[in-house]
Amino acid sequence: MRIAVYVKKEQLKTDERLLSLEAELLKASCELYHIETRDDLREHTDVLLSVGGDGTFLSASKRVGDTGIPILGVNLGRLGFLSEYKPEDIVKPLLSGDYTFEDRTLLKADIQGGGVDTGKDFYPYALNEVSVHRYGAAMLGVDVTMNGEHIPTYWSDGLLVATSSGSTAYSLSVGGPICTPDSKVLIISPIAPHNLNARPLVVSDTA
Repeated sequence: MRIAVYVKKEQLKTDERLLSLEAELLKASCELYHIETRDDLREHTDVLLSVGGDGTFLSASKRVGDTGIPILGVNLGRLGFLSEYKPEDIVKPLLSGDYTFEDRTLLKADIQGGGVDTGKDFYPYALNEVSVHRYGAAMLGVDVTMNGEHIPTYWSDGLLVATSSGSTAYSLSVGGPICTPDSKVLIISPIAPHNLNARPLVVSDTA
């Protein structure tokens, strides 16, 4: 089994629990290698171990992109929503094939029009959410169209479109609902809305 390892925080690379995990996998004849960027990925990689918390998992998702390589979140700190497995609990099921895959909804932002500077580091895909927010003091009037139908304008500091994976992240902090990861929904939530009837809206992820 060829396994890539992504560790965002430098101090975790020498954590005894991670070193023990790697030693067990090497003993079982697995091929391990560490990555920093997407370009470091090797062909025929079976899985990417994301070592850290949920922020590391989101960064790891950018590294695999559309390669189809699954990510396994290895948590060395407090319990995460994405990185939920302890290093001592993954070796046996990983080697025996005693696991299942979860497909998560991914968002893509398509920015059109002149005067928009996305920058060289712009990455259009998001596992958690896409946000549109104000720059300056004035509030925004955000017009949303869904399946060709217009939703009343959101007067707010901005707008979030979140996946079910992102329901416990930024969306939750602006009053959105918690959704189980297997829910095939999107959550549309205004950020600090100025119209009092504006509430988070849950829609199908095929909308």
